[in-house]
Amino acid sequence: MPDQITHPSPEELNAFSLGQLPVDAAAAVEHHVSECQPCCETLLGLASDDTFVELIQEAEQLPTDLAADQVGESGNRSSIPEIPAPLAEHPRY
Repeated sequence: MPDQITHPSPEELNAFSLGQLPVDAAAAVEHHVSECQPCCETLLGLASDDTFVELIQEAEQLPTDLAADQVGESGNRSSIPEIPAPLAEHPRY
């Protein structure tokens, strides 16, 4: 009789995708997902309720040759992509 496979719950997969699992649990989920196509598809299809993650995904990525605190000599920031206001104005970031 084959061993019964225990799949991670949707909650575990969501926590995994947000990096909220302890190291051992994350390693176990990562190993399982790498060998289980249905769980991999579930993981890819999960919608995150984490608003910070959503803001990061919505923000356009800065060019690699221009840091956020580097502005041209003219002080012109027009070459820097628009960052969503809640993210740009957040006191922690």
